Amino acid sequence: ADILSRGGLDSSEWRLNPQMVEQIWERLGRVRVNLFATQAMTHCPLWFSLEMGGGPLGVDGFAHPWLQELLYAFPPLQLLPLTLERIHQEEARVLLIVPQWPRQLWFATLAQMISADLWQLPLRQDL
Repeated sequence: ADILSRGGLDSSEWRLNPQMVEQIWERLGRVRVNLFATQAMTHCPLWFSLEMGGGPLGVDGFAHPWLQELLYAFPPLQLLPLTLERIHQEEARVLLIVPQWPRQLWFATLAQMISADLWQLPLRQDL
């Protein structure tokens, strides 16, 4: 069973400040597909929903093929290892938002996968 069907996520915590997202779009280009979102929290016109209500692309991005374009992902931390595995398997291009926690096991995997310069987001209370 997947994490979503077990009700294991609180999706309300996973939204980047819209002003910060606009800065990201200006720097790296606008993205159309959010891999982990709800209608209330998406920054993209298309998304895979974290809730059972569904999104335009369906529920649970892991259960569907990913589009072959630049994707946006700010995954809940418990989904980060699975997200990295899927990115690697599909050789997907993903604008990935993650904390800079070099002591986490997943960070070494991430460091090996990076194909562009890291951009550290500015510190903000409302990030």
